[in-house]
Amino acid sequence: MAGYAGSLPQSRVKGRGERSDVLGGNKGRTMTLLTKSAEESDHKLSKKELARQFRHEAYLRAKEYRETDPRQIAMKEKMKEQRRDAYQQAKKRNKAYRDQIKKASEEKSARKRIVKQDKLMKMVVSGSTIKSPAHEPGKI
Repeated sequence: MAGYAGSLPQSRVKGRGERSDVLGGNKGRTMTLLTKSAEESDHKLSKKELARQFRHEAYLRAKEYRETDPRQIAMKEKMKEQRRDAYQQAKKRNKAYRDQIKKASEEKSARKRIVKQDKLMKMVVSGSTIKSPAHEPGKI
């Protein structure tokens, strides 16, 4: 764990370009890159640190390129439009499904209401020849 500030003496921590507040609040787990002045005055970067710095710089260059490249921008806009369209289509499907469920529920409740009315009419007018208006021959 030679890369952590907590495992090094304080004199070496400051000499490697790390923050001096590392020893106190961050439990020695934070490491910062060397600045140009610290690099030139104290020591050369190790191969590992140099590779890490090159990778970071390459990442920053690629990030900047992605932000300014017209093809990347057009692709991002196209993806946004596709997401919006997919959302709108899903919204339509959900609305149609809800309407279908609501219609089926209303039909079911109407049938229940008719059956209830028929039962009530049979109880009230038992033995009479009067037919209920809701129940006609051929309709259920």
